[in-house]
Amino acid sequence: MRANGKVTNEKILAAARELIERRGYSNFSYADVSAAVSVHKASIHHHFPTKASLALAVTHYSKEIFEADMAAIATEKPEPAARLQAYLDYWEHNLIHDPEAFCIAGMLGAEVPFLEADVAQAVGDYFAVIEGWLENLLSEGAAAGCFRLGEAARDEAAALLSLVYGAVLVARATRNPAHYRQATRAAVGRLMDTSA
Repeated sequence: MRANGKVTNEKILAAARELIERRGYSNFSYADVSAAVSVHKASIHHHFPTKASLALAVTHYSKEIFEADMAAIATEKPEPAARLQAYLDYWEHNLIHDPEAFCIAGMLGAEVPFLEADVAQAVGDYFAVIEGWLENLLSEGAAAGCFRLGEAARDEAAALLSLVYGAVLVARATRNPAHYRQATRAAVGRLMDTSA
């Protein structure tokens, strides 16, 4: 019974994550999740009593997926520049092949003024994890001589995080992935300019 409950829980989280990635918090319901996973709404409420508790769980779930994905990239691509490019390429691939979806952090971040406090805090924590990953990556790359940082790694990471999410939003709004490509290539070009 416990195993079935875990499977159901994961199916609900995966379905809710996909819905939030496409619609945001305000535009999905338990009925949508129920239809996506063929589970009664009462069963969803059993696992997640409120929509806020579901969004909170989805945010934690998404953060864990991000951390696992970045660990996998580190295994495949030990060089900092290659890891950064893989991260940036992921968003470009989504913009081209699945433009309606966006990161949970970005989608919920746009709705923070309307979210319950614990969900808003979890979204902020998720952004902090991404920024921390970028900071560590940039520090490692600078130490290896493949990145030239104009500011402290923490400040560079904050700027890059803002650039990536802003560029994704502009590219999605204009339906033109070239906006994202141009912005991120310029940022990487500046980081990779180790001649100075």
